[in-house]
Amino acid sequence: MLEIAFYRLDLLMILLIAVGLFACLHRVPVRYSSWLITLAVLAVNIAILLETWHSGVSDHSLIAGLLPFSDSAGYVDGSFKLLFDGRLSPWASRRPITALLEGFILLVFSANYPAMLITLVVLASLSIAFVINETSLTYGRTAGMVMFFGLLVFYRRFIGSALSEHIGILYGCLAFAMLLRSLRSQNPLKYLLSLLLFSVSLNARAGAYFILPAFVLIFPIVFRKSAGIWRKKIFYAVLSVSIAFFLNMAIVHTLGHKGSSMGNFSYTLYGLVHDGDWRQVLSDHPDIKKINDEELYKKIYELSFMKIKEQPSSLIYGSIRAYKDLFFSLRGIYSYVLFSAIERHVLYREDRADDKKNSILQRIINQPFLYFQTSFAAGIFILLNILTIAGIYFLLVKKDNVSLCIITGNLGILASVPFAPPWDADWMRAYASTIPVTLILPAIGLQAIVSILLNSKKSYEIQHMEYVSTARSSGLVLHSSFMLFAVIAAFFVFSIPVNIGKHLADSSPAVAESIKIIPNSEVHSVEEGKGSILKKSVSIDLAVRNMKVFLYGYPARGNFLKSILSHGTTLFLGYDTRARQMIYMICNTSDWNRIQRNESKWKVAIPEGDKTNRWRIVLSDLPDNQHL
Repeated sequence: MLEIAFYRLDLLMILLIAVGLFACLHRVPVRYSSWLITLAVLAVNIAILLETWHSGVSDHSLIAGLLPFSDSAGYVDGSFKLLFDGRLSPWASRRPITALLEGFILLVFSANYPAMLITLVVLASLSIAFVINETSLTYGRTAGMVMFFGLLVFYRRFIGSALSEHIGILYGCLAFAMLLRSLRSQNPLKYLLSLLLFSVSLNARAGAYFILPAFVLIFPIVFRKSAGIWRKKIFYAVLSVSIAFFLNMAIVHTLGHKGSSMGNFSYTLYGLVHDGDWRQVLSDHPDIKKINDEELYKKIYELSFMKIKEQPSSLIYGSIRAYKDLFFSLRGIYSYVLFSAIERHVLYREDRADDKKNSILQRIINQPFLYFQTSFAAGIFILLNILTIAGIYFLLVKKDNVSLCIITGNLGILASVPFAPPWDADWMRAYASTIPVTLILPAIGLQAIVSILLNSKKSYEIQHMEYVSTARSSGLVLHSSFMLFAVIAAFFVFSIPVNIGKHLADSSPAVAESIKIIPNSEVHSVEEGKGSILKKSVSIDLAVRNMKVFLYGYPARGNFLKSILSHGTTLFLGYDTRARQMIYMICNTSDWNRIQRNESKWKVAIPEGDKTNRWRIVLSDLPDNQHL
């Protein structure tokens, strides 16, 4: 069961890597330590990606370790629709910047799906490394160690998927790193750049929007010594934030569907005022699913505002419920450290069912690893919350511009909680763009406690703190500028009237007249112990064992997937140019090479048991559309 336990890299293992790395860095000059941190972040995240592919895991966003599922499939579908048809899907138009960037990466790599996944991980890893380095340079390496641990624990869950959290973390980490740099160097232009990055991040991955006005209002205060009247500074700050919103609207207007942008918030608002979660509207109005996406969001907003008008207290009660859930439940700020423990209980649920008659002690003896990991995750969760209190205390004592800005940013996040409530945040997924802003609090708390215990004047002094180093992590401004340019370039490329993806569609191998094969998206199922990343194959027994989370969350689809997975089967992605949607394809592995070379005429059928109309099976002797 080791493959299941470590496919997302164990919580304890990441902690040991963090402690070992930063213990070694105490003997390394600052100019070299930033490179070592970057290499370590890249190594850990790439290792998680490779292990995800090797394990063939199927969960809330993946099928067989590689193929996208659920929300991830929605972004991939939108990206390929943009690439091949020049338009975003209504679903992807909800967060168009994510689908736009993923489509642009696919264009650069000739629609190679794994190359896009690797690129997302590399770009996000670089951003994570920058914020770790800036934290270390600002507060000390102990603080950097906490940031390293926390960000990798949060990000590991999304590696291998195409979720918007990649883009949110990418720009959010760059934004906070730039914020720390600007405050350390008292550079207002870099502060404005950080606001722009935060705005792009939140438009790509919606979350704690009120952090933006919080940072805008604090701008003239933290830079009161710089030239310019406060009204002018507010204007520049608002302009920096507004650019990303205007760009988002331009993308939707030009490439997407106008009524879809941020439409999923309608579900959250309805659940907030109706004492439920985002699924409440589907329970109260089951027929609403039949409405198309653009009209659907409008209808849900109408129902939500009708409730608020009839019962204004519902919004207040819902907000109180959100804060109660944040502070007094396991779905709080650092709940993402518990995710792997909860998931592991799902993986072992059959064993636990057989173990119910035993005493607690006997259960622990039978499954010591499971209970140790659960206890360890709970301990980390409690410790981070305690360190957060310590961090807030030391920031309030210090009272400098950096402290004021960090506290203000976290107040902005708290103000956003009713509109991104914990029950819909999915273990803080919704806060991906602002995770570094909250994680800095326990980082500062631990740094201060360690420094006081060691009586170190170099690292932290409560009343007269001096920044650890005036050095800079090289490449931050360059990487930030490059990522901003990437969004603009992607928008420009896809906005031109020429369908630039047509040549990719024409050159891609076709299974049938209207179905194109997505390059390198195949997964071959092989005998036990013969799985290989290089051969794009996964051991069938391993894939089935790692399907438990998928079966738990989606039992009908899980059983269907289990029925089609067998030795000698190949799964891959296709794009139906007629239906204009991404589809999942199934064929015999022995036929795969001939399918790629178009050596035979193939028939495509809908497999029995598929209720999504997203699966196709490749055959050579049956008429089109025959059900098996």
